[in-house]
Amino acid sequence: MVKAKDLVKGKAVDLAVADGVVVRVFIKQFLPLAPGEVLRLGAARADEKPTNTETLLKTMEGYRKTFPEAQGLGEMNGFTIGPDKDGKSYTLTHLDGVGKRLGVKTRAECMALLTYLKDPDDKLRYVAAFVIEAAVKAYPGGMSTSDIKDVESEGHRTMVAKFIAGIEKLTK
Repeated sequence: MVKAKDLVKGKAVDLAVADGVVVRVFIKQFLPLAPGEVLRLGAARADEKPTNTETLLKTMEGYRKTFPEAQGLGEMNGFTIGPDKDGKSYTLTHLDGVGKRLGVKTRAECMALLTYLKDPDDKLRYVAAFVIEAAVKAYPGGMSTSDIKDVESEGHRTMVAKFIAGIEKLTK
């Protein structure tokens, strides 16, 4: 939750909106320019590559339109969630497989995925939770899918707190 004290001079807020609902809020700190310094804005350099985190976020957002197909029988069997807005159901093993193929390992990538834990799209929420859990191992005995599904539950809040604590321990 963004608090009023976070919205002060020298900070900017970016909102990510999906289907008319704010799903992410980014607060950025601005550093003042030195006296006489000029800020020049221009097009991004063609040789500048996006960071892993930027690529990850673009991939996750791309999953809203086109979700990868299950790979192998292992991803086609198991408990399902859904149906989604297109009427398609997904197995938990399929969502976990999609998450593993993202190759997330860093603190920054996990922090970026935290924003998806309250996403209105169930499949993105599950992928993010499975990926973060694989990196931080907050639930060695397995986690409850109801904590992922019910974003207003105490279990969900506890899960997010455990994930944040685990992410803080990641070295990079």
